[in-house]
Amino acid sequence: MKKGRSPYKPNEAELETVYQMVVNNCTITEVIDKLEISRQTFYNHYNEFDDIIKKAEVIRDIDKYRKVKDKLFDRAMGEIVYEKEYTINENGEQILKSVKEKTVCSDTAIIFYLVNKSNGEFKSINNKIQGSDNNNSDDIQTIRDLLKGQN
Repeated sequence: MKKGRSPYKPNEAELETVYQMVVNNCTITEVIDKLEISRQTFYNHYNEFDDIIKKAEVIRDIDKYRKVKDKLFDRAMGEIVYEKEYTINENGEQILKSVKEKTVCSDTAIIFYLVNKSNGEFKSINNKIQGSDNNNSDDIQTIRDLLKGQN
């Protein structure tokens, strides 16, 4: 009778580890290393890991989607940017002279937001915004100005 290892079966703790690692963007190689099993063992039991990996990927993608959506909104509404001006003293050292704060908006993010949230009031043609009727051009400029903090 051949003595060997007992058959491997992933337990709940290992499945939770796989889930957390995939949510946190770890590779399959990193997962295998953490579980301290061989690649062959992992793939022999892939059907047991598959569902948990798919669930983790969905959660990871939802999180990334939210981050991108929040960043797009921040860019449309304006981000605070600090411009630093330096001078060089007689010893050749760089010294901070002034810090200017300004709000920077992305026209592309504004256009994207308005086109997708306006229920047809605005449409985008070659990355330039147009109202559904030609009387909206002043409204569009006003919206841009407000979003850029110029008004």
